[in-house]
Amino acid sequence: MPMTVTEKILARVSGNSQVKPGDRVKITPDLAMWYNSVNTEHFFAPLERVGAKKVADPEKRIFFIDHHTPVKSVEYANVLNKVKKMHQDWGVRVVERMGIGHQVMGEMGAVRPGMYITHFDSAIVSMGCLGLLPLPTGELLRYMVEGSGYVTVPATIKVVLNGELPKGVQGRDVWLRILAEAGPSGGRGRILEYMGPGYEGMDMDSRMGMMNTTTYCGAVSAIASPDQKALDWVDAHPGEPYEAVYSDPDAHYDEEWRFDLSGMEPYVAIPPKPYDARPLREVLGTTIHQAYLGSCASGRVEDLRLAAQVLKGQQKHPDVRVNVVPTSNLIMQEAAREGIVTTLVESGVFLSSPSCDYCFGNASPLGDGEVCVSTGTLNITGRMGSTKAQIYTVNAGVVAASAIEGKIADPRDYL
Repeated sequence: MPMTVTEKILARVSGNSQVKPGDRVKITPDLAMWYNSVNTEHFFAPLERVGAKKVADPEKRIFFIDHHTPVKSVEYANVLNKVKKMHQDWGVRVVERMGIGHQVMGEMGAVRPGMYITHFDSAIVSMGCLGLLPLPTGELLRYMVEGSGYVTVPATIKVVLNGELPKGVQGRDVWLRILAEAGPSGGRGRILEYMGPGYEGMDMDSRMGMMNTTTYCGAVSAIASPDQKALDWVDAHPGEPYEAVYSDPDAHYDEEWRFDLSGMEPYVAIPPKPYDARPLREVLGTTIHQAYLGSCASGRVEDLRLAAQVLKGQQKHPDVRVNVVPTSNLIMQEAAREGIVTTLVESGVFLSSPSCDYCFGNASPLGDGEVCVSTGTLNITGRMGSTKAQIYTVNAGVVAASAIEGKIADPRDYL
């Protein structure tokens, strides 16, 4: 029976020769990950209550410390030290101060094509462009203790991209355009599988940014059969040997979506709904107080490079706070080598080491009535500080152009 790449991966990790949409299968993930958060101590409390002294398959688990980085209180420092020791006692790898885990997992070679990975955070979907299946879960504690769990095999939507992205338009805009048409439930319960010449023409940073917030249309994940560009990225980050998996040419798809990237314009998600996506032109001229470039959705070299092209020879608006936060240490190093860091700092932006904190308001929070343009993952009420603030999520070029003008602006005017 022909199968999609998703079905092939789920067949392997469930010990079956084949699976089909709707099958309920018991699976053992190749890798499970999690990170520290506001309620880190409470998250692990159930394990303490049942006296758990170890986790299943600790060599297949990673604990990332990327929130509350750097630590800002003695109280949280004590909590984090306790949780770190807990993981060390379990034999779980602890990764700290390397950047945002959703990116670092790929850079450290921990995830490979053909794998099934899980996390409680849906942003792991970014890694689907490597040809692996990232399925977020609400049962992470079960995987930690028992090592396995159950999933229903999802149907797959074929997403065909044609054409070529114009200047000033990124993968994030492609996703927002798809979201504008699909709405918050268009992909409900299914996998988005990307393909087509438009997809093949996108670089890996754009692909990751496009897939990052897939769940906002109701889909459970996103994936692509790995092309040479994806395999080259994987091979540049050494790890375990892997066997790439591909969809069969005659695999069955539940639905087909087609989009032409030629002539596309920048898009924006209107607050306070992450799925309220519209063309950027509808909000041009909106006064802003803060601009944020970073997060696991956008803070990669492509994003920083585009921002530097817009900001080169310019100065940020005196009334706008501008925070630029590379997604990982490796990305920051590359940006430094290319001279991007110098260009950004000369324009007056504040450059921070990698951290999730700006995305959820734990650093540079918004005050009452303030407006922010952001490449963060969410624009919901209170996400970056005050519940009376507004967040417009956009691409990196829009953040840079808006930082110059003090109002939402089109980056294509600077390219």
